[in-house]
Amino acid sequence: MISIKSVAKLNLFLEITEKRPDGYHNLDSIFSLINLSDDIKIEFTKNGEINVATDHPEVPDGEKNIIYKTVLRIKELKRIKSGVNIFVTKNIPVGGGLGGGSSNAAAVISCLSKQWGFDAKSEEILDLAKQIGADVPFFLHDARMARCEGIGEIVTPLEETPELWFVLVNPGLNINTGEVYRSLNLTKEKKDSKIIMDAIYRKDLAKIADNFYNRLEEPVLKRYPVIADIKKVLMDYGCIGSLMSGSGSTVFGLVENEHQGKNLLKLIKENYKNYFLRLVKSEMEICERKSNSEEVVA
Repeated sequence: MISIKSVAKLNLFLEITEKRPDGYHNLDSIFSLINLSDDIKIEFTKNGEINVATDHPEVPDGEKNIIYKTVLRIKELKRIKSGVNIFVTKNIPVGGGLGGGSSNAAAVISCLSKQWGFDAKSEEILDLAKQIGADVPFFLHDARMARCEGIGEIVTPLEETPELWFVLVNPGLNINTGEVYRSLNLTKEKKDSKIIMDAIYRKDLAKIADNFYNRLEEPVLKRYPVIADIKKVLMDYGCIGSLMSGSGSTVFGLVENEHQGKNLLKLIKENYKNYFLRLVKSEMEICERKSNSEEVVA
């Protein structure tokens, strides 16, 4: 049995540059891994079957699960005869703009690559990953932060990035990503991620926070004013900057250090007793293997 962790992400910057003829949208985004993770247990078998289950009622088991689809595609591509039993303990809020499903897929690809002997960052695997989910290629790069372009598949890792601390607040809303994109107004002047990238390289927290941006906030805030309320509370309690991640509904606030984050978390717990609250920091790796007592089965 192999146990791995797959970590979540935040969008520190997200601009939608255009709508493509195929219906997808091109973006310019700065992704950051954070140390909030799902736990995945993988058992390799000789019967060829794929079994995937989770502990979360809103995440499908079996063939509809993104991990199942990922393993099936890998088995077909690499002509693998063995099977897997996979169980996921979900700690990342589902549908919260934190990339939990894509992270799971990438972590499993990384694990399978070690067991079945293929390169997880090869062109054919990255192309497969893009088809599974636009965020999956980012998670396969194992970069603390990266600039992602295209639909998310063009990944440029950022070097020597600072360790950042964030307070997360998720109100439990399940926001439909498709509806958010359909509500976008793309006629406005576009913002460029280069300014926040420069601030990241300079490790200038104030400048990083000043350049937080998410084009998807505009349609979400109109429909879900609670997101704006959370942002205001985080700023009122001392965050340097605050932003919604992805299409929501998770909001994060940047703090100066772990100590400030812990104190802020204590203060806002009274405001948000029924919300998901967490202090996290920027992470280095998408997939951390905790144990391995299973022989390779291919």
